[in-house]
Amino acid sequence: MNLKGLVLEKQGRLKEALDWFAKACSSSGKPNLHHLSNMACCLRSLNKCEEALELFAAIVESDPSNPKHFSNIGLVFRKLEDFEKAAKVYTKEIELAPSNPNSYNKRAYCFAKRGLFDRAIEDYSAALVRDDRNLHALYNRAVCLQKLGRFEEALRDFSSSIETDPANAAAYFNRAACFDALGLAESAVEDYSRAMRLDQSKP
Repeated sequence: MNLKGLVLEKQGRLKEALDWFAKACSSSGKPNLHHLSNMACCLRSLNKCEEALELFAAIVESDPSNPKHFSNIGLVFRKLEDFEKAAKVYTKEIELAPSNPNSYNKRAYCFAKRGLFDRAIEDYSAALVRDDRNLHALYNRAVCLQKLGRFEEALRDFSSSIETDPANAAAYFNRAACFDALGLAESAVEDYSRAMRLDQSKP
């Protein structure tokens, strides 16, 4: 039943998937946390966020040491655009999984959405300490540095991002803006041109 729900969820048939997850939960005798988690995630996808939060709270009560549960709760709060609560939940995830760079990336995103760019930079830097090839952290740290007017530091990160992913038009565009802010007009024009060519080449 749970497998049937997963297949339906993948097909985007969320209401049907939810029914199958509910059947899996009711037929297993005692609550199966894996089935309950699938059901809660499906509720989140259906924008039934309060119901999802209630279910995740019960899951956490039974299994408080699993960082994945806090990651899922964080996604619900992000869907509700409550980035302060999401950041608090991701803090708990980080406490449980301090070596996972993506946990820091998620909390950094929430800080950035609240305009707390210094704190976002700290978390993106922490992610890069744990994975120096984490392109998501590198690019987004550059964006936050740019927001704070720290253009030379942002340039370095955008340049490193471009070295790793030379097809990233947004990185060229943002690096161009940094060049422009520093009065390097020729370099800015070159990067704007590259960004436009890459955008035009997309299917």
